[in-house]
Amino acid sequence: MKKTKNILALLLITFMIPVIAIGCKAKPKVGPDESAKAFYNYIIKSDSKGLTKIYGNKKDYDGIRDSIKKEYISGLKSSNKSSGIAMTDGQAESIYNSLMSALSKASVTTQVKSKNDKTAQVKVKSQYVNVPKTLGKVVQETTKNFRPGKTADKNKIMKKFVNSYVKNLVSELKKAKPSSDMKEKTFKFVLKDNVWLPANESGYGSDIMKMVVGQE
Repeated sequence: MKKTKNILALLLITFMIPVIAIGCKAKPKVGPDESAKAFYNYIIKSDSKGLTKIYGNKKDYDGIRDSIKKEYISGLKSSNKSSGIAMTDGQAESIYNSLMSALSKASVTTQVKSKNDKTAQVKVKSQYVNVPKTLGKVVQETTKNFRPGKTADKNKIMKKFVNSYVKNLVSELKKAKPSSDMKEKTFKFVLKDNVWLPANESGYGSDIMKMVVGQE
């Protein structure tokens, strides 16, 4: 009888092990609010520590910021061209780099508004740099102080104007300080492969950029 009880106990333990293993489902390494901040810091501040903690492998997220940079530079060239200011890739990149340097000084907070096992709503609050206002100021001052010189060649005059405009804009962005107030937006996050991700990853990056440059 005693031997039978021991066998039953052993069988019970044997069957309990897989049940316990199945029941103890691994939890995400970070919550949706930390994930939102990690993506923000990577996109805006070039700080990858948070994403490394989430993914552990740089190649899993390394292309995100590059794609946002390309999209922003393309949009910058396009919007300026529609205003009659045609700039080179190098000029657009110098503006982008100065802008990102200014944005890196902004502070951010993230807060989970609601959450279940699969989705979460996360509010992101951030300081911003008023880029539209800065652009308007630079265009006005560059136009006011521009001296075309003796040449009558329109292309040369425009090229000289663009050079002055880019130089002035880079200078203004380097001096720019984050706002005293904050903008906020709520984003949907979903749990995929045990990682909290923006429901729309590219949209999250674009919306964060718009918010931090004062467009939203």
